Amino acid sequence: MTTALHGSTTGLVFLGAYEQILEKEYGKERATALTEMVMQSVAQAHAKMIKEESGLQEFDLVFLHAIIPGLLYENMGIEFSAVEQTANTIVYNVGRCPVYESSVLLGFEPTAIESRCRATGLKYLEAVLKELNPKASVELDSFRSSPSEPCQESFVISQ
Repeated sequence: MTTALHGSTTGLVFLGAYEQILEKEYGKERATALTEMVMQSVAQAHAKMIKEESGLQEFDLVFLHAIIPGLLYENMGIEFSAVEQTANTIVYNVGRCPVYESSVLLGFEPTAIESRCRATGLKYLEAVLKELNPKASVELDSFRSSPSEPCQESFVISQ
């Protein structure tokens, strides 16, 4: 496990434990909504840093592909590997992931792990992409069928 993956997994264990308490206190729907709000806020701050460091205000698909997977690996240990590219879409296999790793450590069931992924990792990534390019989005094409299998996600720029 890389240092970034280990650190991110540890942090997400704390977040996951907090999410479990929120769910017990307020119900799943409210807990998910609160988690999504946190991810949105964090993403906005990270996108602002990217804009300031690059000097750009809007990013095309080529730039998003050049910067986002590397940042996510460097900062969180998430492994992205491009498997297909068109003019408007890049499809990635996503290997080891701290959201998945922390969810397993907390004893989440597979369907709960996918729900957590959608509320945390994907919500964060979607918000970062939207801040960098309002036409950008991320799609979870397929969720991993086992710990050793990748997820498949797509970065999309709508026309």
